[in-house]
Amino acid sequence: MGRYITSVFVAVVWLLATAALHAQGGSSDNNITAEITGVELVSADDRDYLHILGTIGAPWFKRAWMQIGQGSTPSTWRFVGQKRKYPIEDGVLGKIPLSEFSGGDLWQVVINVEDTNGLTKQARFPVRIN
Repeated sequence: MGRYITSVFVAVVWLLATAALHAQGGSSDNNITAEITGVELVSADDRDYLHILGTIGAPWFKRAWMQIGQGSTPSTWRFVGQKRKYPIEDGVLGKIPLSEFSGGDLWQVVINVEDTNGLTKQARFPVRIN
């Protein structure tokens, strides 16, 4: 009997905590989507760009931003592209001028997604520039 009451108590506390989090407008990072599915090379205005493709979203989406870093495990990151203030599903997350990738051939592209509760999720995608 004691074990059953403890299990029920734990379940009720978890449900109440989850309900309180959602009432505040927050979410767990499991509900945040940060996914880079690929890149495509495009030319516009006599310049070459990488379009970063994927999905970003959250029930209480606040913003998303991209960064790049050189190598397989970058020690520094640089902000690139446009900040996003709305979710995107299976689309272009941003464009990065190819000139941003100077000085090396292997880069990591990162998309960061934040919800209104301050929780974030990140996705990385390796890019090789030849």
